[in-house]
Amino acid sequence: DREARSAHNPPHSLPHRRSRSRETRSSSGLYPILRQSRTPQERFVIMSATRIWNRNELASNTLRADMLAVLEAGYAAIDTELVVKGALSFTDGVLRLGDTKIDTNEVGRILFFGFGKGSSKAACAVRDVLGARLAGGVVIDKERADCSPIQSFVGNHPVPGEQSREATREMEKMAVGLSEKDLVIVAVMGGGSALRVSPDSEATDGAILYKALLTVGANTREQNLIRKHFG
Repeated sequence: DREARSAHNPPHSLPHRRSRSRETRSSSGLYPILRQSRTPQERFVIMSATRIWNRNELASNTLRADMLAVLEAGYAAIDTELVVKGALSFTDGVLRLGDTKIDTNEVGRILFFGFGKGSSKAACAVRDVLGARLAGGVVIDKERADCSPIQSFVGNHPVPGEQSREATREMEKMAVGLSEKDLVIVAVMGGGSALRVSPDSEATDGAILYKALLTVGANTREQNLIRKHFG
């Protein structure tokens, strides 16, 4: 039955069908996307960060293996930690984000503020890049993360509530203590309008609005179109 089949196909596991092709995999024809990647690091990520659990079983010929490589590259492209670590670097006191360079010897504390789904992963990635140079911060997500010295809080999602209020107050307390020399890295992710709410009335109004939109059957795109004028 359907439940029995789903038990054998966990998330990111694809159904296997035997190919009639006798084509074999070769090092020269396998994963052309790897050869087109921009850096050796990207090629390593695609090859090592396997997210399709039954990949070896599925890759029965070159064409199927190439398609799986495309899927793996797609997963890697939306991995928050990989994206942050690929864009942010810190060497000899110089912080680089894309084309922007900042000499951290000329700034005070470096802090991280993040809110939204996946912001805790971004927080951990920033912590790993900056190490001891990171002074602290606050992140508000759907789940708690171990990313000290950044304080991690769990907010309410998709309907804002008291947990989001309390977490936002903690972020505001830390923001009040900032000086003009401090550097703050901010990550704003999806769902942030529910997880970080200020003033407190925004949580109440947001909950009323969300329930009203659900009542009329508004889809996600329609909800965001309206909510962006309130958050």
